[in-house]
Amino acid sequence: AVPASHEAVFRALCYLSPHTLRDPRAVQDWLDVFTYAQAPTGPGIRAQYDAMRGVDQLPRYAELDVPLLCIGFADDVMIPAAAGRDIADTVPGARYTEMERCGHYG
Repeated sequence: AVPASHEAVFRALCYLSPHTLRDPRAVQDWLDVFTYAQAPTGPGIRAQYDAMRGVDQLPRYAELDVPLLCIGFADDVMIPAAAGRDIADTVPGARYTEMERCGHYG
């Protein structure tokens, strides 16, 4: 098994903005969170990821008829900001805003 501290560093590199990674205090706070709140694992998580892979939901989003605000995070490598823009462009009347200097978690 991978030590929790190693897993925490990996998650920080995947989920945090480069701007956050330049702040030693913020990095330590996030490493503490990632170390003590480990990511869920197991067949259920793998099945969820498999179910999401390769499914284009944009055509269904075009059918939505509710107010929608899509928020993208400029430094998110897990779900790029462009994905939020695509959804906002697809849903009638949707708005989009982007948060600079933010990754998937911070």
